[in-house]
Amino acid sequence: MIIAVVVLSLIGVGVWVYFRQRWIKEFEAKGWTFDDHPGIETAYGLNAPPFGQGDHREVKDLVSGTIDGLPFRVLNYQCDGFGGWMATWPLPRAYPQVHIGAPRPEVAGYEIDVPGASGITADPDFDNVLVPAIIPALAPFGTLGRVAITIDGAQLTVGPIPHKAEEMEPFLRAGTGVARAIVSAQDRLADSSLPRSRPN
Repeated sequence: MIIAVVVLSLIGVGVWVYFRQRWIKEFEAKGWTFDDHPGIETAYGLNAPPFGQGDHREVKDLVSGTIDGLPFRVLNYQCDGFGGWMATWPLPRAYPQVHIGAPRPEVAGYEIDVPGASGITADPDFDNVLVPAIIPALAPFGTLGRVAITIDGAQLTVGPIPHKAEEMEPFLRAGTGVARAIVSAQDRLADSSLPRSRPN
């Protein structure tokens, strides 16, 4: 009986390893890098929900690469009350926080007008400068389902998104479009003309 249990356990582990390796190879086939031991430091600098919330925070897996010339990372982020894949893109500088998506009680600020979604910004003046540049780039998300799109300091985050490469890619392309819109808006504006964040 014990031998049978051990054999079945080994078979189960072997099947899990086989499908996990096949899943990882789907990322690598797209030229992306997969890291299955990235460490929590991968999430340092991310503070808007779901980051910075709850206990037992962990980044279990990390996918990184480029889409249309812009780098991205996707974190398999786990903590008390949340578990999912969050995509991030670096931005040219730190901005006031903007959250677009389902309202979250832990996200406070000023309401902004976003077609088809709710939006919150930490600085109402910021809405008049960069948020209008983001709105047209949000259109692809209309067919992808509900996700949260957040400007979190010097990073853009989108998620949660699917964990399989083929299903993940449309979200990454849509998010890259938003990141590029922010970068383009920054290129058109001198730093001195950008509003500075002020306390709520």
